[in-house]
Amino acid sequence: MICMLNFIFSKPLLVAHVAAAVFLHGSQLQSILGNDFSQAIATLRTIAPSENGNRQAVPAATLLQQASGADLIPVLTAMKDATPVGRNYLAMVANSLYRKSGSALNSQLDEFLQNTNNDGEARHMVLQWLTANDTKKRNEKLAYMTEDPSLELRFAAIELALTRAEDISDKASKTTRLNSLFNSARQPTQVIAIAKKLSDLGQPVDMIKHFGFVNRWNLIGPFDNIGEAHFDTVYPVESDLIGNKSSLSAEYAGKSGPARWIQHTTDNQEGVVNLAELYNKEKGAIVYAFQTFEFETAKDIELRLGTINANKVWWNGELVTSNEVYHASMEIDQYIAIAKAKPGINRLVLKLCQNEQTQGWAQDWKFQIRLCEADGTAVLPK
Repeated sequence: MICMLNFIFSKPLLVAHVAAAVFLHGSQLQSILGNDFSQAIATLRTIAPSENGNRQAVPAATLLQQASGADLIPVLTAMKDATPVGRNYLAMVANSLYRKSGSALNSQLDEFLQNTNNDGEARHMVLQWLTANDTKKRNEKLAYMTEDPSLELRFAAIELALTRAEDISDKASKTTRLNSLFNSARQPTQVIAIAKKLSDLGQPVDMIKHFGFVNRWNLIGPFDNIGEAHFDTVYPVESDLIGNKSSLSAEYAGKSGPARWIQHTTDNQEGVVNLAELYNKEKGAIVYAFQTFEFETAKDIELRLGTINANKVWWNGELVTSNEVYHASMEIDQYIAIAKAKPGINRLVLKLCQNEQTQGWAQDWKFQIRLCEADGTAVLPK
């Protein structure tokens, strides 16, 4: 239900765990896995980010590292749909097996790279292996990958295409090429960089639509959060919103008087809503944001939130992410929650909490959120 930024397990630490595994777990290899290559792969694919998960992963990874280079392709194939931690273990094993295989499997690896159904990170690794110290070969392969489903390969291909676009002297042709790359790009910093290039050419783009940012909101507040005491307080407006009983004409008892709904549309191209500006830099306060979206069919979506403030997000009454963090950072796609859009009307509710810190860097009270697919492609309601 809740999906924040992916847990990233340190690869150097993985190596240390596995290096120690022969000493710590060598006697367990036969009893736990029975030298079963397939079972070892299955174990790694489902490893969770926990101490118990690592205890299971270490003997499995150690066993796989004892395989021959000829077993590389099954390990790469297993990376698809593996858990984030499992993918890291499998990638480490794959690197070890590739060192054993040398160039013997290059033709099979090239087929693996060309098959876009394979795991994107695994295919990116294969590209690096096949084109190591051969820039010309790398560029030839990347030239056809600006629409690749692998975000790693797509990013690299677009970076190469951007470099080549700098050599286009005709303004119209350059603008056309950059527009095409803008439409293909998914990585936020790359999208923003291309948008800047197009703006410099006199061709502004709609980043709100490209990213799927929500820029129209119903807002209500402020409510009390003195002493950071009300992150979990269920104010009447919250229970009404979650229970689908809210009315945009209703008033509620606020922090210092009646709280009323306001409508706000942000013109910020990154969808940022500045609550400090809207609510007179109120401190120790909470504001709720609400919007509805209509879809014709059911679909899986991601809600990607960026905010420097403590927050909760509900989709159709279900809490999908909750982060009691004040003034840590803010960036696009900072928190990622998985949700299911249903046919018809869907309801999005945010709770955004400001504390009372007085330092200059603690004055921000703002947020941005977008609806997109797993690869970052915007999901646009009716």
